[in-house]
Amino acid sequence: MNQFGSDCIIVGGGIGGAVLALALAQKGKRITVVEKELSPPIAGRPEILASSTVRIFHQFGVDKRLMEEAAIPLK
Repeated sequence: MNQFGSDCIIVGGGIGGAVLALALAQKGKRITVVEKELSPPIAGRPEILASSTVRIFHQFGVDKRLMEEAAIPLK
């Protein structure tokens, strides 16, 4: 345990940090996410998701909604 009272500190609240925090929290870990930005970005930040990331979204049951609401296929 650390000074924040959590089992793990994740540096960065982007997609990778958020998914890692979710995965660890679902396993019962107490998580602290540290993000340098004080507020969400004004403009959306494009992300290119690796197939392994999409598989993790599927594992958590959020893939369909993310693909329908937040994804733009690259052609």
